[in-house]
Amino acid sequence: MRSRREQIRAYRFVTRRIVTALLGGDPDSTDPPMRRAGLTTFASAMIGALVLAGFGVYGLVRPGGNTSWRQRGTLIVEKDTGTRFVYDKGALHPVLNYASARLILKAADPPVVTVSADSLAGVPRGRPAGIRDAPDTLPTPDRLTGLPWSVCSATRSDAVRHDPMVSVALGHSFSGGAALTDRGVLVKAAGVGTYLLWHGTRLRIPSSSFNPFVSDTSPTDVAPAMLNAVPAGPDLVAPKIDGEGGAAPKVGDGTGRIGSVYKVPSAGAADMYFVLLADGLARTSQTVAFLLLNAQNQTDPQSLSLVEYKEAKHSKRNLQVHGIPSVPRTPANLPDTGSALCASYRGGGHTTIEVYGSAPAALTTRPDGADDRTDELGGLTAGAVLVPGGGGALVRATTSAGVPTGTTYLVTDQGIRYGVPSKDARTALGYEGVTPTSVPQDLLDLVPSGPSLDPKAATNYVSAAPSPSSTK
Repeated sequence: MRSRREQIRAYRFVTRRIVTALLGGDPDSTDPPMRRAGLTTFASAMIGALVLAGFGVYGLVRPGGNTSWRQRGTLIVEKDTGTRFVYDKGALHPVLNYASARLILKAADPPVVTVSADSLAGVPRGRPAGIRDAPDTLPTPDRLTGLPWSVCSATRSDAVRHDPMVSVALGHSFSGGAALTDRGVLVKAAGVGTYLLWHGTRLRIPSSSFNPFVSDTSPTDVAPAMLNAVPAGPDLVAPKIDGEGGAAPKVGDGTGRIGSVYKVPSAGAADMYFVLLADGLARTSQTVAFLLLNAQNQTDPQSLSLVEYKEAKHSKRNLQVHGIPSVPRTPANLPDTGSALCASYRGGGHTTIEVYGSAPAALTTRPDGADDRTDELGGLTAGAVLVPGGGGALVRATTSAGVPTGTTYLVTDQGIRYGVPSKDARTALGYEGVTPTSVPQDLLDLVPSGPSLDPKAATNYVSAAPSPSSTK
């Protein structure tokens, strides 16, 4: 009877012979079956290490052997400094900014190769190329914003200044505002004049004109740039009457002259107003009647009964003036400080005006340098252009009637607009197939202007290249 130890030893002996026969082909071999594989692996690792060490020594002795950046159409970035180059005709040309690089390479997504300074050592340097002050970052198509464009004037009060500040917000309108009703709002801009903002338009009120809207209302101070954002309507002035003061058909007691204003009561309705012309009474609005009375240094219209009105001769003309309030109403009154007024363009020539008793915080915080920029341009551009970081807008200018002018602009998150003069430029900048948003030229003029992103101009050489971080 075999013991258990003898049985285990016999099992191990048989197992070892089987494994040796399968791996080595010799069941009687006394060497371990994996010894040859282990020695081979160790030898291979040592040879690989020696090869790598050889390459390392070669790199130390002769650095900068990378030449893959010489491919045409490649944007080269020096690893140590971040300086950008394009390689042309055997020379490296520094590029002023990323937008210029795209325009030079005519590619929306050029291959970028990061190269050490040693690899670029010894390569001739050409003159810098590009467009000064072109953007160094570009919004991707999915980050472009559309309408509305909101132009806001906010009164702020601090220890330094109390002036109104204009901001342009792209693709955004602020909550908490109250839409203007038929009352409108009276505004005043330094060096420009007084206006009534009503139904999305601005109505100029000459200083010499009687204003039936301001008896108990003080105009709200706004910046001149704010008024440019609101489409112009007719002036609030009395219409010119041909032959004013001359003889006219008899009306009532017969004392009237051409230009006389009459009021006729109407049962159950508002009083009617008329102006006496050479061919009879012409219907007009209460607002126009008041403007005419002021121009004639009168305060009240002459009264005319319904019977006298029916017996009088009627003119074929109508002195109703379209685009102004038919009845004077006291405008909305805004606080002297801390309030805001916004005009939002939503397309189709439609502008809505909202008032804020308390201005949104984004409108009362002036970015660094905004004061200087606005003052230098005479207050006709916005002090701040609010664009989400990394965002922007591709827009096409239109006339006040909505007719495209053919000019396309790119607005970046720096609040600057750049002309995009051609299809090739749009393609190189990455906006092929993107439909520009139509925006009135008056609105675009509020955004400070940068250089035109012209591919031909990008290939021009300049005297020196600023660092990448200096481009704004």
